[in-house]
Amino acid sequence: MLGPPGAGKTRHLVERFRWLEGQGRRVAVITYGSARRERMTGELLERGSARRGHMPVWTFPQLARHVLAAAEPGLRGPLRELQELVLLDRVLGDLDGGLSSDYRSISESPAFRRELLGVIHTLLQNGIGAPEAVTGRDATGDGRARDILRVFVDFRQLLDERRMTTFYDAPWHAARVIGELANPFAGFDTLLVDDFGDIDPGQFKLLLAAIPPGGTIEVNVFGDPSGARFGYRGTSGRFLTEEFAQHYAPTDYELSPVVSKAPERGESQMGLFDTRPVAPSDGRVSTVATYAEDDVAEAQMTADRAAEIVSSGSHALGDIAVIAREPHRYERVLSAAFFDRGVPLDTGRRGHYAIDDYVSAWFVLLTTDVNERNAERLAASPLYDALRARVADELRLHERKVGGDLYDVRDIVRWARKQLPRATFSMERFVDVVVRPVVPDAVNDVRSMAALSHLVDEWGSYVEALSHLGGKADLAGFRRFVAPSPPGRSSEPNQDAVRLLSPLEATGQSFAVVFVVGCSEGIFPVVESGVGYIPFSELERCVPSSPPIHFHQARTREERINDERLLLDSALSRARETLYLSAPKEFDATEIAAPSHLFGDRFEGAPTVERAESVVVHAARAVAAAGAGTFESTRDAPVTATQVEAIWLANPAKAAPFQIDSFAMSPSRLSTYDDCPRKLFYDRVLGLKDEGKIYMTIGSLFHALMEKIGVAFPTRAAIETSLSDEVIEQMVDELCDAEHGLGRRDSIMNVAMRKHLAGLGAEFRAMEKTRVGDYRIDRTEVTEGYEVAGISFRGKIDRVDDVGGKVVVIDYKTGKIHKTGKSLREYSLGEKSGDRHWQIPMYSYGIANKTGQWPHAFCYYVFPPDGEPIIVGLFVADSMPDLRHFADIPSKRFDSISPAELQTLMTDAADITAEIFGERERFERTDDLKKCANCYFNRLCMRHAT
Repeated sequence: MLGPPGAGKTRHLVERFRWLEGQGRRVAVITYGSARRERMTGELLERGSARRGHMPVWTFPQLARHVLAAAEPGLRGPLRELQELVLLDRVLGDLDGGLSSDYRSISESPAFRRELLGVIHTLLQNGIGAPEAVTGRDATGDGRARDILRVFVDFRQLLDERRMTTFYDAPWHAARVIGELANPFAGFDTLLVDDFGDIDPGQFKLLLAAIPPGGTIEVNVFGDPSGARFGYRGTSGRFLTEEFAQHYAPTDYELSPVVSKAPERGESQMGLFDTRPVAPSDGRVSTVATYAEDDVAEAQMTADRAAEIVSSGSHALGDIAVIAREPHRYERVLSAAFFDRGVPLDTGRRGHYAIDDYVSAWFVLLTTDVNERNAERLAASPLYDALRARVADELRLHERKVGGDLYDVRDIVRWARKQLPRATFSMERFVDVVVRPVVPDAVNDVRSMAALSHLVDEWGSYVEALSHLGGKADLAGFRRFVAPSPPGRSSEPNQDAVRLLSPLEATGQSFAVVFVVGCSEGIFPVVESGVGYIPFSELERCVPSSPPIHFHQARTREERINDERLLLDSALSRARETLYLSAPKEFDATEIAAPSHLFGDRFEGAPTVERAESVVVHAARAVAAAGAGTFESTRDAPVTATQVEAIWLANPAKAAPFQIDSFAMSPSRLSTYDDCPRKLFYDRVLGLKDEGKIYMTIGSLFHALMEKIGVAFPTRAAIETSLSDEVIEQMVDELCDAEHGLGRRDSIMNVAMRKHLAGLGAEFRAMEKTRVGDYRIDRTEVTEGYEVAGISFRGKIDRVDDVGGKVVVIDYKTGKIHKTGKSLREYSLGEKSGDRHWQIPMYSYGIANKTGQWPHAFCYYVFPPDGEPIIVGLFVADSMPDLRHFADIPSKRFDSISPAELQTLMTDAADITAEIFGERERFERTDDLKKCANCYFNRLCMRHAT
């Protein structure tokens, strides 16, 4: 049964199934994908029937698993991708002599390994075994192709040795072992196969083995002869148009491209189909095309039209769908627009629960250093307080204080590590120790936990793979294979919401109203180029296969455009009544060509919509413009929501004095107040945290690197003799692997960050050589707290050196700072207007408060983004001492500041802080507009616009 999208192939399959069963025939069905199988099962069950027993609806992967479970119960699989990556890691690690081509330099790249795994999938999917791969390996003169086939041979042999199978070779394996005991179709009369144009070579091989041509079972297949829509999964339309006809000699029936309703009872004849076009009940599908200024305007227009349809009562929410080529690209703007208009939108996402971030933070803390950044990940979890409360008495933790989380987390992690040693790490034990105490009702066993957390679920796959490979599960090793996963997509549709779907997810479904968004070049169609470092054409040439292997990644641009056209046909055919098309002229602030050339003249004369104002803001402005009166509520005339808004707008709250709760003042907070009092208010009082910029990430990672070096190499001699480039690079890799905001390891940002940090590490090593004599890095990342005039102060000192019994305080800077000691002194004392260096008095006073004596000196190690790194500082003395300890540093880099001056500065700091906490009506904005340009809060404050 042949027909284009929307011709009613699936509806005819359902009718065929019912008709055959009505004739007493036993009928089985194979369809595409588990979600489609669930829908198909529901459609095949007639309402009011009392059918009992198993509904014989399969997918090809389910069929292969069923056969293998019956014929070879000891066979393991199909493996998940994580397990395949572990297998590939073992193969690459054991490869004799390693890779011989230039792949050696990128063999550790996760992106390369996943691309290599994709090539292995294609070879397995085409039934290639070790002998064919060996033949190709020996025949090729391409070093890269030879390496790939060497890896594949070992991968294939390891699968066989360990009796494992993958999703891609399972159908081939099942075809070899299927028999009377394993064949699920034994006893059936007819098999109906849906979406036959989208099967792969192994699936067709399994069909031939399960139902040999010329046998007693009749095979009916349904498909689109124009080609496979999901070729990127290795499927091919040739099995419908060529192979099936060659083996089964079928009778073809063609469906009209227009079928708007299911065939009625009696329209089937002799078990075949009356393929005359079914007359549309309400005319053809009407199409509305619209240009949009950008993707935001497009999302607002889509939400507006959906809201109008729902409010008119013409269609329910569940009968409206939005189809996007890649839903994740539209999810954010569509969700915002639909929420603003009060229309539920089901994006299909499984919620990203707090437990996911909590577990992810623990996996990091159990395998890396407990630095401030990693501690904050756990402390920021809403589950942290519950855990802390459970262990507070046992660990003698004091009341939780601002800035004290690092030390509490270190104690908690130390406690957890004693109960969760790496050598014997157990996920069940992990759940008992750190998960069950905070979510006792949600987590009753490990399976429940796996349903909540992607990481825990993947751990099971990792352990299983290693158990069959003879390895030992290691938490640090596990983190090499698993990246944090975005929330998964749910297969359970919400019938009380408009649905956002991909063309694949929408296949086999129809809706009264369909919006197809992103009808512009680069959005729909998406045409991606192949990966240049894989020699696809050479692999196709040298590996013997009949028919020849075709790598989807190597398809030409014309072939990829055709794939997109087929997907587009699927999307456009989902509407029964109204189809809305929209083409944005900009997407994500980038101008694009609209509409896509695939849409032909459908957009001819289409209007353009611009961004609309938020519904809430528009309503509030309208109420304010109308003026506000005085309303009395009675039973007959209750006050409406609009009137309440009017009253509220007409009576704005008046400014009144207030006081903010005190907190421990730090140098950065006091400097923020100097810059702009309102910025301190937004950041510290309202808690509107800066989302972070790349320079903040650089600074954080650099400080973490300095901490690692200071702990591992605490003396000048150790730094000079043992801190090699290799050691620095290893430390940088450990830090960057734990930093999830850098993207993939092979991304430009990640690679650049590693190189930059390694360079800073080398500069630090050279900087230490400018110091003379013996000294020892006594402590790193030291937090000191104390009070001055009843005001609490707290600061974290990067480093404290012991120089012959004298204390030197060191602070690392990755930005610009004054280059002379004289300037440091003048700005610290407020003798020049500008940034005051509150770190100098506050850190010096902290050391004096703890030890009873002032530090010998305060130094900045400055690593500017451009220019040479320098050491600059102040001696804490009444007069300038000698520079014996800094003999190789220019004398202009140092000056002195007396203890009395530092004491005066601390009194100033206490007075300013008391002013901050005192009664006030507002926090003023700075008058220095230069400070507003890069302020995170400038759009909220609007000072830069006045």
